[in-house]
Amino acid sequence: ATMAEAHPLRILIAEDNLINQKVALRLLERLGYTADVVANGLEALVSVRHVDYDVVLMDVQMPEMDGLEATRQLCKLYEKDKRPRIVAVTADAQACDREACFDAGMDDYLSKPVRLAQVAEALRRCHARPGRKGATAETTEAKAPTKPTRQPSPKPVTTDSQSTVAPRQADQVVAETDAVVNDPVPTGRVPADSQVSESAKDEAPANDAAGDGTADTSADEATPVDVAADDAAPAVAFESNDAPAREIEDASGARAPEEALASEHAEPEIAEPDLRLLGEDDPAFLREIIESYLELTPPMITDLARHVRAADRTALSRAAHKIKSSSAQVGLSEFAKLCSTLQDTADSADMTRELPGQVASIAKSFDQLRPILQRKMQQLDAG
Repeated sequence: ATMAEAHPLRILIAEDNLINQKVALRLLERLGYTADVVANGLEALVSVRHVDYDVVLMDVQMPEMDGLEATRQLCKLYEKDKRPRIVAVTADAQACDREACFDAGMDDYLSKPVRLAQVAEALRRCHARPGRKGATAETTEAKAPTKPTRQPSPKPVTTDSQSTVAPRQADQVVAETDAVVNDPVPTGRVPADSQVSESAKDEAPANDAAGDGTADTSADEATPVDVAADDAAPAVAFESNDAPAREIEDASGARAPEEALASEHAEPEIAEPDLRLLGEDDPAFLREIIESYLELTPPMITDLARHVRAADRTALSRAAHKIKSSSAQVGLSEFAKLCSTLQDTADSADMTRELPGQVASIAKSFDQLRPILQRKMQQLDAG
């Protein structure tokens, strides 16, 4: 019998990072569970209002409403025994981050990269809500979560967007959740727009070679990602080591060779034996995650350069967190550390050289990492 059969739970995942969504769903699947997925804290509030979840796996940093604010609102709206258990899932593992989660009202804490045993242990500490003991996803399928009504906006939510919903009182949230559209989220569905960078969205029409709305990624491995053609972004390219040095533009408009900037922020040499990829015992899923990671990360690095050019420190920090989070969840610890450093220094470091240099180092390190991951995919294909 699976853990889910012996210990049934109704689970909600609140996570805006597509890679982390996939990993969480797969880990739960291996324990026999299914789960619903939402992409921000506001959607989590709406879902909890309409579905009797036993546990919410809550990311901390999300657009529109972050996990801490969503937890505060849930604690205002419901008595403890009438709300789901809230488990923080975050890439920030410092003591102060744990304290912030518990102060907000969260009940448990998981640090990325999340392992199967950690998830299982956290779920064992959860219990079916009163009146739901023995319930399964199938018995409550008709009560699928719904999404909040949204006003049209000029741009869709992106991977690095700031929170656009200010903290509000619990009664305001109740009123807002009463106005919902009848758009159920099937169990285990991942929102299609939850992990698309600004750059990827801007380029989507050009990449639609088939004319069916799907991007053509057939040349991804052969063609380096070069954002120099994007007038709105600094020129950061992902090139092979023997390619000509590119330039990156800082907030003042000055340009310097990427190699020179990167040399001021020496990154660790990323070697194949040092990779600690999660999912080695699940080859098909590991390949899927690597493929998604290679597809989604370059546009997010392009966003880093865009925010340096705009001198937008808040957006830069959030974008660095996104890359750190997915890299840590996949198991790329050294690369995640580079992104963590950028996140930690984005609000205070020099915008003319130090931050452009850190972005250049991240771009160069990803260039080193990409062929290693591509070889890993080839090994997995060969069995």
